[in-house]
Amino acid sequence: MKKVLSTVTEDRADVPDSAYEKSDVESVVFGGNVKTIGKSAFGGCEKLKEISFNEGLLKIDDWAFSGCFNVKDLSLPKGLVAIGSFAFCGLRQIRSVVVPSVLFLGEGAFTGCEKLADARIASPVCDVPDHFFDSCKSLVRMEADGFLERVGEHAFFACEKLEGLYGEYYSKGGLRYVSDYVFYGCSSLKEIVISGEVEYVGEYAFAGCVSLRTLVFNGTMKQFSRVKFGENAFRGLKTLEVVCLDKKFTL
Repeated sequence: MKKVLSTVTEDRADVPDSAYEKSDVESVVFGGNVKTIGKSAFGGCEKLKEISFNEGLLKIDDWAFSGCFNVKDLSLPKGLVAIGSFAFCGLRQIRSVVVPSVLFLGEGAFTGCEKLADARIASPVCDVPDHFFDSCKSLVRMEADGFLERVGEHAFFACEKLEGLYGEYYSKGGLRYVSDYVFYGCSSLKEIVISGEVEYVGEYAFAGCVSLRTLVFNGTMKQFSRVKFGENAFRGLKTLEVVCLDKKFTL
């Protein structure tokens, strides 16, 4: 007979890999001693609804809570050092998240969070990894508190309601690296700001961004002329106004 776990209280320093994977746990409370939550520790716990993290937590490993479809609220502790790859993949019910200032963010951490509408990354300097918000179909805005050094491939792929990126990234000069497919299918995206230091805009980077009207380039037209554009970077766009420091023109 399968053991039913209603509430789990964890206080070990390291919660082992796959410790409760695919179990019937409905809520989990992490005690102050927990430093690491292992790979797939709660992966596939489809009945899990509530997670209470401790402030001393340092690392949430790969796939730790992937497939926990019924979790509605996600409050991450400020002291986190690392969030692993696909750690919260498929949390379909969460509506907002604040990613604290961490040293490591894994790819695909929030892939498939279908109701996620508002996200904030609190790091002063950050890379948004590959597939980080991939297929977050309800995501309207993503706020960045500081420099966005790199936004990875497919990072906002098919985020069809995304209107823009906001916060300090604007005043810090905009995106510094535009990867392949990064905003592919973001049909509500209206404006984007990129740094004058950008040398490459990736393949299909803005393909299908049919509402995109303005690209603000924080450099001169001469600098813009040196930017290399990947195949079909703006596929599907009818017109796009490029606003450089010294000139405006239609691409």
